[in-house]
Amino acid sequence: MILIYVMKTLLDKRQRNKHLKRLRKLTPETKPLWGELNAANLLPHLTDPFRIALGKMEAIPVKSFFTTGIGKFIAIYLMPKWPKGAPTHPKTNINIQGRKGVNFEQDMKELTDLIDKFVLLNSKVTYHDHPIFGKISNKTWGIVMNKHFDHHFRQFGL
Repeated sequence: MILIYVMKTLLDKRQRNKHLKRLRKLTPETKPLWGELNAANLLPHLTDPFRIALGKMEAIPVKSFFTTGIGKFIAIYLMPKWPKGAPTHPKTNINIQGRKGVNFEQDMKELTDLIDKFVLLNSKVTYHDHPIFGKISNKTWGIVMNKHFDHHFRQFGL
């Protein structure tokens, strides 16, 4: 698919560095512009999809419109930005089964370490199924993670 090669991805070093720069602006006091996440809980929420991709956390994909070919295509390739209130898997939703932040600095380190591991292992392993989109390629995982970061960084005005 030609779109996959022009989409922004967390697997691209320049794009990843842009997100890391935005991430470094997050403090425990940063308030969201919308939604229920606070800054401390945002960190595990951003970390857990990496844990899922790398097989360190299980999250069985929820069958929905987004696991269909057309649903994936629309959400991943056609939507420039994900809207407020986009679907969240129960395992990463802090109001259901998602982890809450414990120690801001340690949670930040875990996130940045897993970003590095995600990138390092990209060409060596096949990532596990995505909890919302089901089976997707490693390249598509990179696109999805980029969109996920952008969604929440906009939520926090970063």
